[in-house]
Amino acid sequence: MIYNMMFVFTSSGANLDRSINNGVGPPTIRIQGQSCHGIGSLLPLPGYAPKFAQLYIYDTKNEIHNQIQSIENQKNIDTEIVCKLSVMLDEYNVHAKSFRMAKERLLKSMDLKAPDWPNIVSRLFRIKFKELLADLTKKHILGKVVASNTQLLNQIILVEIPSEQDEPKLYNLVKAHMIRGPCGSSNKSSPCMKGGKCSRYYPKKFQNSTIVDQDGYPVYMQRDNGHTILKNGVIVDNRTIVSYNAMLLLKFQAHINMEWCNQSTSIKYLFKYINKGYDRITVATIPTEHQVSSCWRIFFPIYSKKPTIERLFFHLPGEQVVYFKDNKLIDDVLLNPSVTESMFTSWMDANRKYPEAKNLTYTQFVSKFVYVKTRRTWKPRKSGYTIGRLMWVPPSTGKLYFLRLMLIVAKGPCSYEAIKTVGNIEYPTFKEACFAMGFIGDDEEYIEAIREACHWDLVHFLRKLFVTMLLSNSINKPRDVWIKRQIVLTMASSGITSLLLPRGRTAHSKFKILVPTFDDSIFNIHQGSELAELLKVTKLIIWDEAPMAHKFFFETLDKSLRDIMGLGNESSTIFGGNAIVFSGDFRQILSVVPRGTAPTPSLMDQYNNEEYLQCNAILASTIDIVDEINDFVLSLVPGGEKEYLSLDMHLLTPEFLNSLRTFGHPNHKIKLKVGSLIMLLRNIDQSEGLCNGTRLIVTRLANHAIQAKIIDGNKNGNLIYIPRMCMSPS
Repeated sequence: MIYNMMFVFTSSGANLDRSINNGVGPPTIRIQGQSCHGIGSLLPLPGYAPKFAQLYIYDTKNEIHNQIQSIENQKNIDTEIVCKLSVMLDEYNVHAKSFRMAKERLLKSMDLKAPDWPNIVSRLFRIKFKELLADLTKKHILGKVVASNTQLLNQIILVEIPSEQDEPKLYNLVKAHMIRGPCGSSNKSSPCMKGGKCSRYYPKKFQNSTIVDQDGYPVYMQRDNGHTILKNGVIVDNRTIVSYNAMLLLKFQAHINMEWCNQSTSIKYLFKYINKGYDRITVATIPTEHQVSSCWRIFFPIYSKKPTIERLFFHLPGEQVVYFKDNKLIDDVLLNPSVTESMFTSWMDANRKYPEAKNLTYTQFVSKFVYVKTRRTWKPRKSGYTIGRLMWVPPSTGKLYFLRLMLIVAKGPCSYEAIKTVGNIEYPTFKEACFAMGFIGDDEEYIEAIREACHWDLVHFLRKLFVTMLLSNSINKPRDVWIKRQIVLTMASSGITSLLLPRGRTAHSKFKILVPTFDDSIFNIHQGSELAELLKVTKLIIWDEAPMAHKFFFETLDKSLRDIMGLGNESSTIFGGNAIVFSGDFRQILSVVPRGTAPTPSLMDQYNNEEYLQCNAILASTIDIVDEINDFVLSLVPGGEKEYLSLDMHLLTPEFLNSLRTFGHPNHKIKLKVGSLIMLLRNIDQSEGLCNGTRLIVTRLANHAIQAKIIDGNKNGNLIYIPRMCMSPS
């Protein structure tokens, strides 16, 4: 009976009726219902000895000992009989053979390594990965407060070998997962060795305490406490340990490098994609054989978004998108009630229905409500978190762009009219409402740019400058800028010259100059006359061939304009405050140096030479080097320097925007001089040769506009004007 109990596969179970033994008589067993046999799990639970069928699979090297230990009374058991019974069952019993086959499969699988099971490795890694994120983001096992001193760092991050006697399990995990190399002098063939040294600077130096160096980088405590580990035949100490967290290492039993991220380089290391810069290639085919990676792509999604981002659509009144089949009549489509409904209009309806929506903007609304597409309605959100993002529209869309600006701040509007209401005043257009909110600045800067450019060239080029401003959507009220045209009077001392000027007349005819003119003469211009009123609103007077006129003409003009403008002779404002340009045929010809030699090419001498600049260029690998070269070359160019600063909107802080330095986009601060070589970063006017990459030489600088000359392409030599423009990174 004892030997039989050793080799049973299952434990017997039954519902016993014990009431029959209450009377007088021998003990009797009565079973109610059907008897059963419990087989249990194939492997014992942690901390329990194997029993029943588990003895045929688990720890078969000590199977006889385990068989005997499963019996309470072991005094009369013969070990030799147990061995013979075990061999007999393995040879003749069908059930024993089945369990032995499971044992052989288990032993065979024990010889496999992790790369032999890519499906299990990928599943196990995902389980650990999700659990690690949950521990850090939800359970906050490391705490919510960032470690602000070295004492707190030592509680979280360890870089030492634990005691094998006190913490044997942690010791074995560190030995298996957290040792670097070995590398260095003990293993010069390690993959990390470059130039005879470890590229990761291992082994480190011993450090008695955790400190933060002058660059803000943490130097962890790695004491010489005598703890060592034998790995690959090399004895290593604390200098080769990778920083870890004891709790995470014990839980996940895998390599988890724990670092204190307090520098931008640490963030770039962790989040490589957002810091990698622009794509250098769109598609690349690389033949690889990574079985684990293949299993990961088959079993799990390769990307995810958290939190969920809801794209918020909006439209002008009556301009919502309507989908219908092409075989339907348009009248039938318009009769459908859903035609007038959209996500945007349903949001305004929800603002009427739910009081809590009155204090939420469109983007904040989605964090408290969810949109049901099938019913085209919003309902309160019960769980989850979503971030709302308004659809982007460029400024060239006009009304739709200004509607988007108002939706950023409008809280709980129930209609389009409510969106256009600012301070209890309903404005006729979204653009006027944006002006009232201060989202759109005035156009004084662009008006000043036109004023500055008018001193450089004729009206034809000013019109091109104005068109450039229109195409770049820089001007908020172009009509108001256009109607600010100013009156300019052109005249000349001689009749022939006046014919060459647009609407030109002689000075005698325009100012009614008396002939002859003496020092006490005045012009025949009366207060209140049309000519007097014209002179009051005139902003500029151009007098050509001025050297041909007598000085009495200018003295008389000064007295007459002072009188018309209401200024006395004692005033120091000459010509009544009017701007007057006197021009003549002044010639300036440089003298020729006799027997002069050819100049030696030098940037300081050739910075204004178009042919020299066309054939030379300075290339650099990074933006920092480009900025250093530009600053150095600019310091060599003679002349005054002018700085141009970008105008930042209120969506992000100016400090953050000014710190951005990206490819294809100018920096916040640009320094220029006359003669500087510049390059366009956007297409302005292709017909005029103003394309992305066009090279130019700065010829004039003002506060709000730049005059430059094209030095390449078929428009070489053309003068153009560049105002400040709105730009977005590509």
